[in-house]
Amino acid sequence: MAKRAKTIDLLRVVDLLQEHITPALCRTVFGAVRKTERQRVWTLEALIRFWTAVVLRAPKALSQALVDSLEGRDPTFPRIEASPEAFFQRCRDLRPAFFAEVFQRFTTRLVTAVPPRYAAEVAPVRARFTAIVILDGSRLAAIAHRLKLLWNERAVVLPGCLLGVYDLGRGLCRQLTFCADAAASEMTRAKAAVAALGPDTLILGDRLYGTADFFAALAHQHCWGVVRRNRQLSLHKLQRLRKRRIHGGLLEDWLVRAGTGASAPRQVLRYIRWRRGGTRYEVLTNVLAPARLSAEEALDLYPYRWSVERMFFDLKEVLNLNRLYAANPNAVAMQVYAAAIVYNAARRKSGGRLSNSRRRSSTPRSPRPPISTCIGNSGNARFGRDTAACISVSSAAAVAGSERHRSPCRSNTEPTTVARAGSVPRAVTGSRSLMCAVADVSRSYLSGDEFNGNLGHGDGGPRGGRPQPDVAYPIL
Repeated sequence: MAKRAKTIDLLRVVDLLQEHITPALCRTVFGAVRKTERQRVWTLEALIRFWTAVVLRAPKALSQALVDSLEGRDPTFPRIEASPEAFFQRCRDLRPAFFAEVFQRFTTRLVTAVPPRYAAEVAPVRARFTAIVILDGSRLAAIAHRLKLLWNERAVVLPGCLLGVYDLGRGLCRQLTFCADAAASEMTRAKAAVAALGPDTLILGDRLYGTADFFAALAHQHCWGVVRRNRQLSLHKLQRLRKRRIHGGLLEDWLVRAGTGASAPRQVLRYIRWRRGGTRYEVLTNVLAPARLSAEEALDLYPYRWSVERMFFDLKEVLNLNRLYAANPNAVAMQVYAAAIVYNAARRKSGGRLSNSRRRSSTPRSPRPPISTCIGNSGNARFGRDTAACISVSSAAAVAGSERHRSPCRSNTEPTTVARAGSVPRAVTGSRSLMCAVADVSRSYLSGDEFNGNLGHGDGGPRGGRPQPDVAYPIL
């Protein structure tokens, strides 16, 4: 029997936004961030109200939203007596730092007010650390060639990339950074995000972060990490801490020295491996005390990394980040941070639980993903358990490029494979900037770590799709 979807009134979300994002907050942010900018008619508060309303209402075009705002048809839009040209000029000239600071202060208020209520099964582990967060990057969907500027451009153009930090206990996006350069180094942005986290934070990451350089950054910030093993990182075994048979396989816990010392200092880590036949799950952690994080807990904790992929799915598919309303990088950043603000507000007011909050059985199975928020033009939100999101039929369709051919690349992005999830096309290219055309294919954001939330199969892991239940590591 199908479970009934839980619905909430979006007026509660709007009330939360108006409660925290006040004119006083916007004036404080504007005074702290401004260099030579002026308030103008389109103040920072008016811009934030307008873009959050665009995210909630999903109009067909910004021109339609501006008409609704000017004529007062929709109370969620601010009524500003100004021409559309003034709005577009304001979006072009105002730096993204203003929206980023408002998002950060709004999220800080929610984090201090919201107790950890998600992922109850890892509460014993979370109690030993300040917080458990998940770190990952993603690229925005390709721009459709509807702009006259792109009619003769055969390559796929990306508007930029994101880096998100998801709080596993509170179910909120703790950090979100936008970069107009879609080919920017994710590792560089990740280390900057780690520097903004508090000490004693436990970070989950995919194999990209399985490097000595990243663990050195964690040690410098007094943070901890659990990441999937990167085969390019050399390991020298020092001592075997534990060895036991569990669930038909062999679990080993080793103390190793990672790295060669050429590009980063060598790190002393724990190498945890579970093998059963040709199946092998491997993670690295700098928590050297097994009493604080046992080998079983580290392996059970890693599949929760998929939660950040679900966050990106909600931002892109549900909150329409796959449809960009403007081609200017500053306007794209405004839409990104407005979507993140609405996402956190909806998660705060939803009152829902993760579908994996119940006690897991000892039967090997893949962990169920968290509930996703679905917001459409119908004025309500739905929460689905077995699906990522249910998008309202009245919402605007996402726009994504469909080109998959090659042309001379200007960004030196290494090509990989195109990944799909269901029937929805994903972003498939990288670029140097919004208007720099490239043709190399990059990873799909929903492909995650090539195994959708579980550790790999063998050396490389299964190529797309979820692992079969008979090879999933049992949650203990």
